[in-house]
Amino acid sequence: MSFYKKINLIEQLLANFFTRVILYLTDGFLIAGAGLIVPIFAIFVERIGGSLIEVGIASALFSFTAGIGILIISRFEDAHNRNFRQFVVLGYLLALTGYLNYLFLSTVTHLYFAQVLLGIASAVRVPSYDALLSRNTPNHLAVAWGNWNAVVYIVSASAALIGASIASAYGFKLLILVMVFLSSVAFLLSLALLKVKTLKSTIKKSAKFEESL
Repeated sequence: MSFYKKINLIEQLLANFFTRVILYLTDGFLIAGAGLIVPIFAIFVERIGGSLIEVGIASALFSFTAGIGILIISRFEDAHNRNFRQFVVLGYLLALTGYLNYLFLSTVTHLYFAQVLLGIASAVRVPSYDALLSRNTPNHLAVAWGNWNAVVYIVSASAALIGASIASAYGFKLLILVMVFLSSVAFLLSLALLKVKTLKSTIKKSAKFEESL
């Protein structure tokens, strides 16, 4: 193996590693934000004038939108598979926008809108996220997804306890502010995915140029 091919291999391994770290961190922060309110979502909906039926409708709207959206959007994303990173970033931005809507909720109708927006965010993010994580761990898929599931369960458990404590002691307004903050961190971290891609692309071009000399 030539020197430049070795450099390229090392760069590829580093790019894959940093991509995985960023993906775990971004989803960790987003799940932490969502997990704060999930266990007490019914109480939150009742506080803005909703009933238990409307709690069910709000939850169903998110799940239906995400599920149907994934069926449609995943096919579009597969046709543009060089843009997985951009779709992931867009998904985090939409999620942040959805949680920002929570700050101004005053009616159940507005809640429904926020839930649909969060469903669209998941539909945009999840297929590309899954493809990107799998692509960057070609030989260790079980470990990669095992790590992701561990993050989901551990973060969700911690967020449930913290969210209930914050809402009980300080109210839902502060809780939602924390959700927005965590979602903002997830979005900002996701931008690093574009930087890793740019760095990787730049080094490859440089190596090819040197090899042609």
